[in-house]
Amino acid sequence: MSPRSPQPAIPDPTRPPPALDLREIEHALAQSRAALASTSAALREVRAEAVAATHRALHDLTTGLPNRELFDDRLAQAMAMADRRGWSLALMFLDLDRFKSINDFHGHAAGDLVLREVARRIGAHARDEDTVCRNGGDEFLYLLVDPRGAANVSRIADVVLRTVEQPIDIGGRARSVRPSIGIATYPADATTPAQLLKCADLAMYDAKRRAAGHASAWRPPDREPRARARCGDSARATRAGFLDPVRATGY
Repeated sequence: MSPRSPQPAIPDPTRPPPALDLREIEHALAQSRAALASTSAALREVRAEAVAATHRALHDLTTGLPNRELFDDRLAQAMAMADRRGWSLALMFLDLDRFKSINDFHGHAAGDLVLREVARRIGAHARDEDTVCRNGGDEFLYLLVDPRGAANVSRIADVVLRTVEQPIDIGGRARSVRPSIGIATYPADATTPAQLLKCADLAMYDAKRRAAGHASAWRPPDREPRARARCGDSARATRAGFLDPVRATGY
């Protein structure tokens, strides 16, 4: 006959429970708090890196300005808002003259310094609702939301021209770049983002053809109802007189 298995002891309800070691409890709680703090810190780090990665993807690394992807999104949103509220938009297309000579003579580090300073100067005049973008190379885009009339756009263009052309210190030497600016407006000159950019681009080349430090506005005449469709043909547009030079002289 096999021996019986020992029966588990039945706790005596009349006996008090064993004394708890408070030091062990405090130690376990401290470990839990440390693990929770470590997890929270790791989550904050992941979130911060995600925000930084998104910022890097949507901004120019040299100037910190919005890049074309972010600019295109803001332009589309601005057009939709302009349609709802009856606003106009103005787009300035800037190209820096003499920039290549600075890159060639002083090096790319000096060129980057100039780009950052130009970005800072343009951005200093932009309102919160406006967007300044580096389009690539030595080109910038400046979107004005509800600029309140052509005279105000002309005034702002003149401020940008005079601000950007101020000398920049490069290794103890004062060098300057002068922007050529093309201006197009929505909805007067174009009905889509691509058309608006093309009109401003063509106007910029007209300004560059005239002289450095000028601004030209795209002006399709009323007698040409298909003028917008010819934004892609700069030669025909210039011969037809669709580009109107703008050089504001004061406020």
